[in-house]
Parts: sequence; structure tokens; C-alpha cells
Amino acid sequence: MLGTLGAAIAVWTGLRAGDGVMIAPSVRIHILVYHRALMLIVFALSLALSSWALSARPIPRRGRSGFMLLLCLMTALLVIGADFGGWMVYGYNAGGSLPQPIEFSP
Repeated sequence: MLGTLGAAIAVWTGLRAGDGVMIAPSVRIHILVYHRALMLIVFALSLALSSWALSARPIPRRGRSGFMLLLCLMTALLVIGADFGGWMVYGYNAGGSLPQPIEFSP
């Protein structure tokens, strides 16, 4: 449950910061859009899985394989989305610590 609260805070701050970040339009189109979409999907899955787990404590007995499959899917999407975020910040300076603009190369 604490992880879901942390995810909600991360989504809120990410959505607020995403529009104000000074990055090249090509980086925004090719990286930020995918990062945002993947992380929103991860957040929705985390809410659904947390609700499912809390309603069937300690771990769901019915549909356990489906629960684990969705949990693995959520983890894979989290890794891919975080990679997009790291690529955006460290590769193309969305954090703002390097001179702008950094040329985009797909």
C-alpha cells in the first residue's frame, strides 16, 4: 500500500513537471510521450493489483496465476518506462544540468 501511495505522488509530480521541462520537441515526442504512457499504465496496474491483494489477503488464491502474470507485466512495463525516463534525463538533459539543447539521435 505504501508503494501505491509513493506511485501516486510520483505520477502527480511527474505530470506537473512534464509540461514545464525544457527539452527539445523531438525528445518530447520520442521519449517523454512513451515514458508518461508507460508509467500511467504501471500506476493503473498497481492500483488494480493492490486492490486485488488487499481484498484477498494475504495473497489472492483465486486467479493466483493471473495475478502473478499481471504483476510480472507491471514490473516489465516499469523497467521499460524507467529506462525511457533515465534516457530522457541523463541522455537528453531533461533535468536541466547541462547546456540545452542536446541533439536528439534515435
